[in-house]
Amino acid sequence: MNISVLKTFLPSDPRPEGVRVDTLVMHSTAGREKPSSSIENARSTLEKRKLSYHYIIARDGTIYKCAPVGRAARHAGSSYGPHEQKAGKSMVQYVYNAENKSKGRVHKFLAGTSVNSYTIGISFVNMNDGSESYTSEQIEAAKDLVGVLKGAMPDLAFVTTHYEVSPKRKSDPFGEGFNLDDFASAVGLQAWKFPDRARVGRP
Repeated sequence: MNISVLKTFLPSDPRPEGVRVDTLVMHSTAGREKPSSSIENARSTLEKRKLSYHYIIARDGTIYKCAPVGRAARHAGSSYGPHEQKAGKSMVQYVYNAENKSKGRVHKFLAGTSVNSYTIGISFVNMNDGSESYTSEQIEAAKDLVGVLKGAMPDLAFVTTHYEVSPKRKSDPFGEGFNLDDFASAVGLQAWKFPDRARVGRP
């Protein structure tokens, strides 16, 4: 496993005191710039938007550490995961209408929830348009990385995706080569899925 550390970490925030980090959220970078395999494109876009993942996995399987795991990366935004479900938080999302669109809150959660405080964000370099598959090198690197994280973070129990924690609003990781159930089984974690199964399709 090849892990490179960015010379300058991407922005992150302090985790709340005593928080139990027990969930991994898988993403794709969804970059449109060419070449799509460029880690520099992903880093530059994240810096401009003041966002971050803890790790980015390039198409050749190289893992880039982008933020300390002891801090909360800015990777999921408005989201809902296992901690919110356990606490009985509202799953209601803003509907699509002109007012919500103008305020930039379509399909965000009315309760203002976010999983960032207790999760690790891992992203594959991928266009996320369904035309670009996830490489075997990426999947194997992700499995190896999760093994290392499990050894260092014994509370890890769940793995999910950006699509599952932000349904209707996000779709990643989308495309051939990654399946949440298969990946969870391979790394020995529980696949967490959004409990409202009435949702339809991807955004």
